[in-house]
Amino acid sequence: MFYTFMGDTNAGPPNHEWIASRRDAVKHYLWKRWSLSGEDLEDVLQETMAAALQSFPNYKGLNDANPATYLIGIAKNVAHSFFRRRNRHERRRTAIEDIADILDDGIFRDEAEAAELAKLLKEKISALPKNYVQVLELIFYQDYREREVALKLGLPVEKVYSLKSDALKRLRKLCTKDDRFKP
Repeated sequence: MFYTFMGDTNAGPPNHEWIASRRDAVKHYLWKRWSLSGEDLEDVLQETMAAALQSFPNYKGLNDANPATYLIGIAKNVAHSFFRRRNRHERRRTAIEDIADILDDGIFRDEAEAAELAKLLKEKISALPKNYVQVLELIFYQDYREREVALKLGLPVEKVYSLKSDALKRLRKLCTKDDRFKP
Protein backbone atom coordinates (compact mmCIF):
# COMPACT_ATOMS: atom_id res chain seq x y z
CA MET A 1 0.00 0.00 0.00
CA PHE A 2 1.03 3.58 -0.63
CA TYR A 3 -0.15 6.30 1.79
CA THR A 4 -0.21 10.04 1.16
CA PHE A 5 -1.47 12.91 3.25
CA MET A 6 -0.92 16.59 2.58
CA GLY A 7 2.08 15.86 0.37
CA ASP A 8 3.77 13.33 2.64
CA THR A 9 4.28 9.74 1.69
CA ASN A 10 4.73 6.83 4.01
CA ALA A 11 4.87 3.14 3.27
CA GLY A 12 2.87 1.17 5.77
CA PRO A 13 -0.13 1.55 8.02
CA PRO A 14 -0.38 4.33 10.60
CA ASN A 15 1.56 4.08 13.83
CA HIS A 16 2.19 6.37 16.81
CA GLU A 17 4.79 8.43 14.97
CA TRP A 18 2.67 8.70 11.86
CA ILE A 19 -0.31 9.94 13.90
CA ALA A 20 1.83 12.43 15.83
CA SER A 21 3.34 13.73 12.58
CA ARG A 22 -0.18 14.62 11.31
CA ARG A 23 -1.01 16.82 14.30
CA ASP A 24 -0.66 20.07 12.33
CA ALA A 25 -2.79 18.76 9.46
CA VAL A 26 -5.55 17.75 11.88
CA LYS A 27 -5.27 21.10 13.64
CA HIS A 28 -5.66 22.88 10.30
CA TYR A 29 -8.72 20.74 9.46
CA LEU A 30 -10.36 21.54 12.81
CA TRP A 31 -9.62 25.23 12.44
CA LYS A 32 -10.75 25.47 8.81
CA ARG A 33 -13.74 23.11 8.77
CA TRP A 34 -15.04 23.57 12.32
CA SER A 35 -13.92 27.18 12.99
CA LEU A 36 -12.32 26.12 16.24
CA SER A 37 -9.67 28.30 17.84
CA GLY A 38 -7.90 28.87 21.13
CA GLU A 39 -8.63 26.47 23.96
CA ASP A 40 -11.50 24.81 22.09
CA LEU A 41 -9.20 23.96 19.20
CA GLU A 42 -6.53 22.59 21.52
CA ASP A 43 -9.08 20.54 23.48
CA VAL A 44 -10.57 18.95 20.36
CA LEU A 45 -7.13 18.40 18.84
CA GLN A 46 -5.87 16.71 22.00
CA GLU A 47 -8.96 14.51 22.22
CA THR A 48 -8.64 13.63 18.52
CA MET A 49 -5.00 12.61 18.86
CA ALA A 50 -5.77 10.51 21.96
CA ALA A 51 -8.69 8.80 20.20
CA ALA A 52 -6.52 8.14 17.13
CA LEU A 53 -3.76 6.63 19.24
CA GLN A 54 -6.26 4.42 21.06
CA SER A 55 -8.01 3.25 17.91
CA PHE A 56 -5.17 2.98 15.40
CA PRO A 57 -4.78 -0.79 16.00
CA ASN A 58 -8.33 -1.11 14.59
CA TYR A 59 -7.33 0.52 11.31
CA LYS A 60 -7.29 -2.20 8.70
CA GLY A 61 -6.71 -0.26 5.49
CA LEU A 62 -9.37 -2.22 3.65
CA ASN A 63 -9.83 -1.41 -0.03
CA ASP A 64 -6.63 0.65 0.02
CA ALA A 65 -8.26 3.12 2.43
CA ASN A 66 -6.04 6.09 3.16
CA PRO A 67 -5.13 6.32 6.86
CA ALA A 68 -5.42 10.12 6.61
CA THR A 69 -9.12 9.68 5.87
CA TYR A 70 -9.41 7.51 8.97
CA LEU A 71 -7.66 10.18 11.05
CA ILE A 72 -9.84 13.01 9.72
CA GLY A 73 -12.91 10.83 10.37
CA ILE A 74 -11.85 10.57 14.00
CA ALA A 75 -11.38 14.36 14.13
CA LYS A 76 -14.86 14.85 12.66
CA ASN A 77 -16.46 12.54 15.24
CA VAL A 78 -14.60 14.22 18.11
CA ALA A 79 -15.67 17.68 16.86
CA HIS A 80 -19.31 16.55 16.65
CA SER A 81 -19.12 15.20 20.20
CA PHE A 82 -17.42 18.37 21.41
CA PHE A 83 -20.20 20.59 20.08
CA ARG A 84 -22.87 18.30 21.50
CA ARG A 85 -21.21 18.29 24.92
CA ARG A 86 -20.73 22.01 24.93
CA ASN A 87 -24.34 22.42 23.87
CA ARG A 88 -23.46 24.97 21.23
CA HIS A 89 -27.08 25.14 20.19
CA GLU A 90 -27.61 28.05 22.54
CA ARG A 91 -30.93 29.60 23.26
CA ARG A 92 -31.92 32.10 20.65
CA ARG A 93 -31.91 35.86 21.10
CA THR A 94 -35.41 36.35 19.77
CA ALA A 95 -37.33 34.47 17.16
CA ILE A 96 -37.33 37.27 14.63
CA GLU A 97 -33.63 38.11 15.03
CA ASP A 98 -32.55 34.52 14.66
CA ILE A 99 -34.72 33.68 11.68
CA ALA A 100 -33.76 36.95 10.01
CA ASP A 101 -30.06 36.15 10.47
CA ILE A 102 -30.60 32.71 8.96
CA LEU A 103 -32.49 34.11 5.97
CA ASP A 104 -30.19 37.03 5.23
CA ASP A 105 -27.86 39.07 7.41
CA GLY A 106 -29.28 42.44 8.38
CA ILE A 107 -32.75 42.09 6.88
CA PHE A 108 -34.29 44.85 8.98
CA ARG A 109 -33.03 48.25 10.07
CA ASP A 110 -35.41 49.29 12.86
CA GLU A 111 -38.06 47.92 15.23
CA ALA A 112 -41.00 48.87 13.02
CA GLU A 113 -39.45 47.01 10.13
CA ALA A 114 -38.67 44.08 12.45
CA ALA A 115 -42.32 43.96 13.58
CA GLU A 116 -43.50 43.95 9.97
CA LEU A 117 -40.98 41.21 9.13
CA ALA A 118 -42.16 39.17 12.12
CA LYS A 119 -45.72 39.35 10.82
CA LEU A 120 -44.63 38.32 7.32
CA LEU A 121 -42.50 35.47 8.68
CA LYS A 122 -45.42 34.12 10.72
CA GLU A 123 -47.46 34.14 7.52
CA LYS A 124 -44.73 32.28 5.61
CA ILE A 125 -44.17 29.79 8.45
CA SER A 126 -47.89 28.98 8.60
CA ALA A 127 -47.71 28.01 4.91
CA LEU A 128 -45.24 25.21 5.74
CA PRO A 129 -46.30 21.64 6.56
CA LYS A 130 -47.55 21.18 10.13
CA ASN A 131 -44.49 19.28 11.42
CA TYR A 132 -42.20 22.09 10.23
CA VAL A 133 -44.42 24.72 11.83
CA GLN A 134 -44.36 22.86 15.16
CA VAL A 135 -40.57 22.60 15.21
CA LEU A 136 -39.96 26.23 14.19
CA GLU A 137 -42.47 27.59 16.69
CA LEU A 138 -41.06 25.55 19.56
CA ILE A 139 -37.45 26.47 18.78
CA PHE A 140 -37.75 30.09 17.68
CA TYR A 141 -40.88 31.35 19.40
CA GLN A 142 -41.10 29.29 22.59
CA ASP A 143 -37.31 29.15 23.15
CA TYR A 144 -37.02 25.36 23.33
CA ARG A 145 -33.75 23.65 22.54
CA GLU A 146 -33.70 20.92 19.92
CA ARG A 147 -33.36 18.22 22.57
CA GLU A 148 -36.39 19.58 24.43
CA VAL A 149 -38.41 19.68 21.20
CA ALA A 150 -37.49 16.04 20.56
CA LEU A 151 -38.79 15.05 24.01
CA LYS A 152 -41.94 17.12 23.64
CA LEU A 153 -42.78 15.69 20.20
CA GLY A 154 -41.52 12.18 20.88
CA LEU A 155 -38.97 12.31 18.06
CA PRO A 156 -35.27 11.48 17.88
CA VAL A 157 -33.07 14.58 18.27
CA GLU A 158 -31.56 13.99 14.82
CA LYS A 159 -35.06 14.14 13.30
CA VAL A 160 -35.69 17.50 14.98
CA TYR A 161 -32.44 18.90 13.54
CA SER A 162 -33.44 17.56 10.13
CA LEU A 163 -36.95 19.03 10.35
CA LYS A 164 -35.55 22.39 11.47
CA SER A 165 -33.03 22.44 8.64
CA ASP A 166 -35.59 21.47 6.01
CA ALA A 167 -38.11 23.96 7.36
CA LEU A 168 -35.58 26.80 7.24
CA LYS A 169 -34.62 25.88 3.67
CA ARG A 170 -38.27 25.95 2.64
CA LEU A 171 -38.84 29.19 4.53
CA ARG A 172 -35.82 30.77 2.88
CA LYS A 173 -37.13 29.72 -0.53
CA LEU A 174 -40.58 31.15 0.23
CA CYS A 175 -39.06 34.42 1.43
CA THR A 176 -36.69 34.87 -1.52
CA LYS A 177 -39.68 34.63 -3.87
CA ASP A 178 -41.47 37.42 -1.98
CA ASP A 179 -40.42 40.99 -2.86
CA ARG A 180 -41.38 42.19 0.64
CA PHE A 181 -38.27 40.41 1.99
CA LYS A 182 -35.84 42.10 -0.37
CA PRO A 183 -33.71 44.93 1.09
